[in-house]
Amino acid sequence: AGKIGVNGKGLPGGVLASPHGSGPGGGRGKLNTGAGGGHGGVGGKSVAGALGGVTYGSASEPTLPGSGGGMGTWTNMKGGEGGGAVFIDARGQVSVVGAITANGGDGFGGAAGGGSGGSVYIHCGTFSGTGSIKANGNPAVFAPQGTGNGGGGRIAVVFTNLAAQAALSPT
Repeated sequence: AGKIGVNGKGLPGGVLASPHGSGPGGGRGKLNTGAGGGHGGVGGKSVAGALGGVTYGSASEPTLPGSGGGMGTWTNMKGGEGGGAVFIDARGQVSVVGAITANGGDGFGGAAGGGSGGSVYIHCGTFSGTGSIKANGNPAVFAPQGTGNGGGGRIAVVFTNLAAQAALSPT
């Protein structure tokens, strides 16, 4: 069982020079706490009113990385990075028996927002397996202090050989 992991390999979180997370769904940094980055889901709002990042990208063909969380200005801590993007294009069967992960990164310190999940897009003839595929938004380390969690990413599996896929027994 193998692993493909692009956790925290997406767009960067906010920093002192630029407190808002990077990307189309970057979480905002405001006053003391940062908001979560958005992607497939909206990023969480911070207690200080910093807005979470918006949704973006394709649900049926997701290829974009996740956006960064907003900086926690109270502690000058960096927002979490977004999850990266995985694209697998195969003519035959793809079988996942390990793990494919594109999770967002944690917000650092006591007040930074979490990064949003990235993308996993698998285009294949047939698909099977007992493994896992995840593109979770990551929570800020100290979310109870009022920081925003990152929104979830996007996952799509498109198989092109419908007759062969129907003949596969579920695993």
